[in-house]
Amino acid sequence: MLTPRDIHEADFKRVWKGYSPEEVDEFLGRVVLEYEKIYKENLALREKVEALEERVAKYTSSETQIAVTLEVAKEAAADAKAAAAKEAEATLLRARAEADQIIERARRVAAAKAQQLLGLQESVERFRSHASGALRAFLAEMDNWEIDVPDVIAQEVAAGDDPGEQFDLEDDEELEDIDDRPDRP
Repeated sequence: MLTPRDIHEADFKRVWKGYSPEEVDEFLGRVVLEYEKIYKENLALREKVEALEERVAKYTSSETQIAVTLEVAKEAAADAKAAAAKEAEATLLRARAEADQIIERARRVAAAKAQQLLGLQESVERFRSHASGALRAFLAEMDNWEIDVPDVIAQEVAAGDDPGEQFDLEDDEELEDIDDRPDRP
């Protein structure tokens, strides 16, 4: 690229019918000044373009990284969702299996309790039957009992006297004598 210095140091041959050297030098001086301004602006713009290109490269790199990160995040989210669905399904299966075990255990306990209840009902029926038979036998035996009232007491009762005056009911010996009668079953 042509620099302002190159223009300033340019040397031309002098020919007989050429341009006026003073006018050319004056014009070249103005060109050098304008060109120097444009040259400096051009350098500044190139630096600015390079800085902007670096920023664009960083942003492009960041954009690529963000796109990659986003894709990785999407994959991780899909994996996490799939893992959560698998875990939920496994948890549901375990819960169902545990519920089935609890229900089966409850059925076994209920069956055992029902069997126990049937056994108790049978025992109550046997007890009722035995107790009823024993009570009937006792009542039949009571029907066979004969109560001997001593003649003295019978006469006192018939006469309207109190037969208890003759016995002191507080005295255990007299009561024992009455209870020890041989004809009592």
